[in-house]
Amino acid sequence: MTGMARRGDAGRGSALAVLVLGTALALQGCAGGPSLGGLPGMTTASLPAGGGAGDGKAKAADAASAQPSDAAGLIRSARSLKASGKSREAIAMLDKAAAAPNADPKITIERGLMRLEQGQVKEARALLLEAKPKAGNDWRVLSGLGVAYATEGDQKTAQGHLKEALKLSPGNPAILNNLAMSYMLDRKVAKATELLRQASRKAKDAPEVARNLKLAMALKVEAEEAEAQSAQTSREDVVVIR
Repeated sequence: MTGMARRGDAGRGSALAVLVLGTALALQGCAGGPSLGGLPGMTTASLPAGGGAGDGKAKAADAASAQPSDAAGLIRSARSLKASGKSREAIAMLDKAAAAPNADPKITIERGLMRLEQGQVKEARALLLEAKPKAGNDWRVLSGLGVAYATEGDQKTAQGHLKEALKLSPGNPAILNNLAMSYMLDRKVAKATELLRQASRKAKDAPEVARNLKLAMALKVEAEEAEAQSAQTSREDVVVIR
């Protein structure tokens, strides 16, 4: 299995990158945007607000018009800013809104998911944990937490959150992908491969899932070859005394 371990470590960075991207996708299907835009689990924060091409000035104007009491409007504006390449401004807007008295919990969720997409894993996890008690059946929170814990190396906790997310949104390809990535990082390649096959059937045009499935299948073959080689070596080492 040493060969698989080396290959797995080499692919760790790319797998984690897709995991984080994944949180963003998860939200897309939930937000009514494209079913896949970066699939594997993204957050609504990753979606272009309104789905149009809109220029940066229009998006900035939309952000400026957002009212503090309008959580949905603020979130749309933050996504517009992010879509125009202004992620820092988007997060700053949400942070300011969250500081207001009786801020809507949805803003905390959005802050967590957007930070996760930006690679601010520790901060994202803290925000999503804060939002979880008030999130109700929002599977995005659980999926985001799963991605965060997987990125930090706690696969057991990650898988627990992702399985709970899957109960809330059965067959969701974003969650299936993220759970598969956690299994892959946990060296459970057969499980990862099966989940990615399920995800690919539901998200046929998602390049992230296709790449992850290709990686999982390659690791699976390598693991099987290593196991066969190990078994052959053991047989050759056996000394029979008559």
